[in-house]
Amino acid sequence: MNSLEFQLNDPDPDSKAIEKYSNHSKIIIFILIISLIILFAGFIIILILYLKEKDDDEGDKPEENKNISENEIIILYNLSYATDKIIRNSFKEGEINYNETIGNINNGLDYNQTERNIYDLYIPYSTLHKKNKYNKIILYIHGGGFFGGNKTYYEKDCKTKTKLGYICASMNYNYLRLYYAPDYTIFRILDEITSVQKAIKQFLKLQGFDENKLEICLAGGSAGAQLSLLYAYWLGKNSPIPIKFVLNMVAPVTFESDYFWRYKEEIGPLDRIEPEDIQKAIESKKILNSEHMYYNSTYLAIQMNFFLGRGASDNFEYMIISPGNWDINRTNENFTKLLNASKILFPVNHINRYTLPTLCFYGGKDIDVGVYQYAYLRIKFNESGNNDNLTLIYSKFSSHSSIDTNTTNGIEAIKYLESNFTEFTNKYFSKE
Repeated sequence: MNSLEFQLNDPDPDSKAIEKYSNHSKIIIFILIISLIILFAGFIIILILYLKEKDDDEGDKPEENKNISENEIIILYNLSYATDKIIRNSFKEGEINYNETIGNINNGLDYNQTERNIYDLYIPYSTLHKKNKYNKIILYIHGGGFFGGNKTYYEKDCKTKTKLGYICASMNYNYLRLYYAPDYTIFRILDEITSVQKAIKQFLKLQGFDENKLEICLAGGSAGAQLSLLYAYWLGKNSPIPIKFVLNMVAPVTFESDYFWRYKEEIGPLDRIEPEDIQKAIESKKILNSEHMYYNSTYLAIQMNFFLGRGASDNFEYMIISPGNWDINRTNENFTKLLNASKILFPVNHINRYTLPTLCFYGGKDIDVGVYQYAYLRIKFNESGNNDNLTLIYSKFSSHSSIDTNTTNGIEAIKYLESNFTEFTNKYFSKE
């Protein structure tokens, strides 16, 4: 056997040791590589979770320019106020909000729920990871003169605000009746605002939200704004969810005809509608009292009857000047009684130094709710020493039902409204 054959078939002991060491080294290197891969994968997972958590944190904060797709919103339509089909009467004898007049109007009874007692709820996915933190709710109350309107009017607003991290809801309520209907009063609608908040609170609680860290803003337009102001100013401290501020879009704040003024068509709207500017405009006849126009005492008397569940003609024949003259005699005892019974329904009569912060929007070309309504609100805030809690956004060419988007003034007013809303939420809602 030659030396080559010997080396191939019978390697020496040193060669065997080297081969064995080499195999062990490969195993150790392999284990090290696997360990490094596992460590790297763990690091990546931790990084992803951290970034996701950070993103969720930011998702809860309202950012004007944040772009969140619609499929990141949970939309729940036509939720019921109550599972037992009963609306609890907030003004029932023995309840916190009860007083004798309201108790008599509501007969001290709970109400059967109707098909109008439903609401829509919009929840951003980002809040589902922050259930134990403060969650901001916006409740929209639609307008329609108390005889019409629907929660769907605010669908776009709800989606927009939900994409900014707010929980939003839009409610229906029972319309007033055009005939004698003592169970269908404005007090009932206030009951329903209480009930829908209880329903929202209970629903979110069942989803795992901390019910003690829910806060709400009431928002509405026209009749819905009047309801928002009235509820917040009068009943706000007993609200099921703490109310932090109100968004008032063209609310009538009183139904006293002396305060229904509007711009004079041939002159055009005012540049400013602060009380001193209104007074100058009245003196120069740039705005006129609506007593001689659409919203005269006759119309307002009929509306106040509806508020109280009465028919349009209740005591009406005793209020008019004469059968041939349908104007109201405002010195008549029956009219005075009606006005006194209705005053509790005017938001201005509930203002004090502790009245909730209010963001207002009014239009200079509004012939339904004249600019003096805001001026009167401002006067009452000033008189109460609550000067800093009222902010006005004035859109010179906007009407009651149409916001001006065709002029620089209107576009700037809309931007100003949005930026002020963000400021209000940052200032009055609790921090995370």
